[in-house]
Amino acid sequence: MSEFRFIHASDLHIGSQLQKLELYPGSPVEKMRSAPQRAVENLVELAIEHQVQALLIAGDLFDGPWPDIRVGLWMIEQMRRLERENIPVFCIRGNHDALSVVSSSIDWPKNVFEFKNQAETAPILDCGLAVHGRSFLLPRVTEDIAASYPSAIAGAFNVGLLHTSLTGSTQHDPYAPTDIRVLNDRGYGYWGLGHIHMRTEHSLSDACWVGYSGNTQGRNVREAGPKGCYLVDVHDQKISQVRFLTTDVARWSTLPLDLTSMETMEEVKVAAREAIETLVTSHEGRVTAVRVLCEGATAMHAALGTPSSYEDLRQSLRTAANEIDNAWIEKVEIRTCPPRSAEALQRSQMLFAEIAAAALEWKESTDWDSNLEAIRELLNQKIAPELKDLGWTTELSPEWKPDWNRITEQAEQYLEGSLLGGIHENS
Repeated sequence: MSEFRFIHASDLHIGSQLQKLELYPGSPVEKMRSAPQRAVENLVELAIEHQVQALLIAGDLFDGPWPDIRVGLWMIEQMRRLERENIPVFCIRGNHDALSVVSSSIDWPKNVFEFKNQAETAPILDCGLAVHGRSFLLPRVTEDIAASYPSAIAGAFNVGLLHTSLTGSTQHDPYAPTDIRVLNDRGYGYWGLGHIHMRTEHSLSDACWVGYSGNTQGRNVREAGPKGCYLVDVHDQKISQVRFLTTDVARWSTLPLDLTSMETMEEVKVAAREAIETLVTSHEGRVTAVRVLCEGATAMHAALGTPSSYEDLRQSLRTAANEIDNAWIEKVEIRTCPPRSAEALQRSQMLFAEIAAAALEWKESTDWDSNLEAIRELLNQKIAPELKDLGWTTELSPEWKPDWNRITEQAEQYLEGSLLGGIHENS
């Protein structure tokens, strides 16, 4: 009878700078900037605390080329902490830290096995753990590399490490795309995936488990919620338990605030403060970055849509958050609408359905990318200096499709809200 356990983590993004935080009033700049590193320290401590037989990292240890050598030296020291506890580390490179991007000759301690740019199997551990993997040589890998992974080794518990988008994600670029069936065909007991920052899991059968552990520390509001790793227990070469453990020290959250029954700005402020306090308490001492979403059909809709009222609300909420330990208001969005009759609402819904159909046809046309590029160029010419200083146009790089998708979705939501009640989006 054999029993052992390992941790699967991914997307540590060491060296991530979290730029422009100084431009947000009240933001805990140093705490947020140090969060990715502190999350890795938590990961190492979890591996030691749970006496794992191995730590497996599915790519993007680093966010990109090191700003200075101290980043690499710091990460090497974290691996040495594990070496002193006799815990081996198996890791692959992803699109951010491909072998051609971050030094391919890092002087890792002897406990670290880094996979080369070819599918291979690491030395099998005494407990019977066999780890297979392949690192990215270049940032963009478009072929299905999972199909080239070695077949499962008989008598061992086989794990595949893969940095992949699987069959695709609207939020991430399509790297090393593959299909669940391809993974299943390798005969492994576990696939530890990286690249997608949202934790997901798929139990293909009693014999095969596939999952994204997500990143160890959220870096923006699109990466909201708990972040961490998987602790996997194996009994007689079969998974007996998979548990999610948190590593994050700062947590991003969206806070919907229903204004339907509220009649004054003071009610909004009181409700927001209470909700933020509850949220921070639930995060158990972590820094909490909150995006407040004011929603609902309310008689205050017109007032909230004016710049002066919006700015008053935003400053009031930020002031309130500054009085709460570990709270920070990242943004306040107004998504309200005025109360409307059922007949008017039905007419608006019919009109929006027609417009939505036309928008879908446009997005599926061959002119979609060129139209987006033309819009981006126009925005670069017309945008206010304050938004340029925030790096907003840099985020609209045509290579970064997730932002285009997000902005397009927000535009559709704005249009729908306008037709259904005159929505205001203040950013």
